[in-house]
Amino acid sequence: MKTYDGLFIFDESLDDNALEAALERAGAEIERVGGTVKGRELMGRRAFARPIRKRTAGLYVWVTFEAPPQEIAALRGRYKLNEDIVRVQVELARPRKAAAAELGTEEEGGRDGES
Repeated sequence: MKTYDGLFIFDESLDDNALEAALERAGAEIERVGGTVKGRELMGRRAFARPIRKRTAGLYVWVTFEAPPQEIAALRGRYKLNEDIVRVQVELARPRKAAAAELGTEEEGGRDGES
């Protein structure tokens, strides 16, 4: 199992309850392939630089999870079928210390330098 960071962009029309339900479904897909969700961070509503599927903004959520590497392509395919998810970007998680060094900071912690 490897650790991944996933940036999920959900439809901006979702209210809090619908967003929570969509996150639960996204997490269930990770668990279905044998993975586990380690954490998530709501990043709020952000405008797109250009429209994506006739949408101008989305609700961004950062999810850290573990999953078997051979299942990532299947996960991406399943997320494309979900109407609430506008886009998903999945990449291998970098160790926090290496990420902080690359950014030129000494802080370890959250994505925004929080401890």
